[in-house]
Amino acid sequence: MVVTAENDPNKLLGTPNAYTSKTEFIDTRLDQGVDVVGGVPAGGSVEVFADKSKAEARRDYLRGAAVAESATAAAAEYAYVSGPILLRVSHNLTPFQAAEYQAALDKITGVLGALVERHNRDKDDDDDGLASALVPA
Repeated sequence: MVVTAENDPNKLLGTPNAYTSKTEFIDTRLDQGVDVVGGVPAGGSVEVFADKSKAEARRDYLRGAAVAESATAAAAEYAYVSGPILLRVSHNLTPFQAAEYQAALDKITGVLGALVERHNRDKDDDDDGLASALVPA
């Protein structure tokens, strides 16, 4: 489910220092009992921030909240940061299953990072070519 400002259960979407986009997903390997209506317990969520430091701050906040709630199973979750992305995964998954999500995140962000670097390099090369073409003889 794509989260909007209207349906965001945390009411954080678009607020200062919060995520700029969020989506939630269901992991069908989990028993989706009647008490699970979605969100992280049902699978997980992906939250995108303006930068890595904001994603890390959110992860740290969530970890602190889990400790404050005596680390009950419902408050515990797996949380992985890669660049400006925070991946939150259900505590109902095994560590191996959660690690599969982390590996996928690392792979995706690695590919995206490489594409951005290539784009920037190509752009710089184009800029150099244009600049040298405009230099008077």
